Amino acid sequence: MNEKRVLYLNAAELLDRVFELYKESFWQQLGITLSVNVIASAVFMAVLFTASFLAALYIPSITSFSGNGFSAEMAPLFLALILLAAFLLFFIALWTVFYQSAGMIVIRQVFYHQKPDLGLALKGAFRSLPRLATLVAAGFIISIPFFGLIGASVYAWARFFISGGWLETAETILLSPTYLFVFSAFLIFAALVSLIVYNYFTLAIPVTLFNRKYFFSAFVNSTRLIKGRFWKIAGIRVVFAGVIYYITNGLTLLFYLLAWMFPSAVYLAASASILQITLSMALSTLTAPLGSILTALLYFNQKVEKEGLDIDYGLALAEQQLIEQTLVEQALAERG
Repeated sequence: MNEKRVLYLNAAELLDRVFELYKESFWQQLGITLSVNVIASAVFMAVLFTASFLAALYIPSITSFSGNGFSAEMAPLFLALILLAAFLLFFIALWTVFYQSAGMIVIRQVFYHQKPDLGLALKGAFRSLPRLATLVAAGFIISIPFFGLIGASVYAWARFFISGGWLETAETILLSPTYLFVFSAFLIFAALVSLIVYNYFTLAIPVTLFNRKYFFSAFVNSTRLIKGRFWKIAGIRVVFAGVIYYITNGLTLLFYLLAWMFPSAVYLAASASILQITLSMALSTLTAPLGSILTALLYFNQKVEKEGLDIDYGLALAEQQLIEQTLVEQALAERG
């Protein structure tokens, strides 16, 4: 991999390359993870404090609200809480995209055989925030049907099982074979739809970042790059997610097994729980950049296949080598 070439990778080579890129940019990726999480935690605590302050400000109204229905006095509180929730949800989504973008910029540096630079990666991600914000907004708009489906399901459940007075027979209905079949079919259908949509849109962040796309054009370009390789990329993502899951949760499964084998060892269970939580947090932090690395590498791989990125890179590299050679010859001629 030391050769300065860009080649199309098969599934096995691509998964191997993910861990190679991670190893080459480990400290930069760790720096991004820690710095972004610290800032996100500070903002989250500030929003939580604001929400608590607003709730405390309206404690008398909340007390009088119980049993009296909705009143005009409660409107400002509900509006403020809704706005805070919307802001917090948007902030979490945007900050997640920003974090992934910074990691992808580092991967692009390593992918093009450049020295990874944490400062340049963070600056590049900050400069791309306006485009990333439009991507998040477009994602929320696209998700409206899914949120509507969830809301309709909750309403239907409340309407038929609570308002209809069927709460006593709810357990019998929920455990009936017909309901279990319908519910299982719905879950499978929802999972397939989510997989299809998410897989087609999985390259939206690098498209926004590197192709400078806005709003829905990022999703359109992501779909274009994925088209024709849908099942291959879906399979790679599923296998990769399974590997990361067992890496981060393997210790948890091990500790559960130990607790089952030695149920009487209370002190061992307590110590193991503390150790398991600590190690799981550390592993989650260490494996967090891998998803961004895979997405960036999938993007470059599809650019090689669909748009001849390997040819463009080869020409740019040849031009750079020619310029360097010319400069060396000129320097030697001046000395001579």
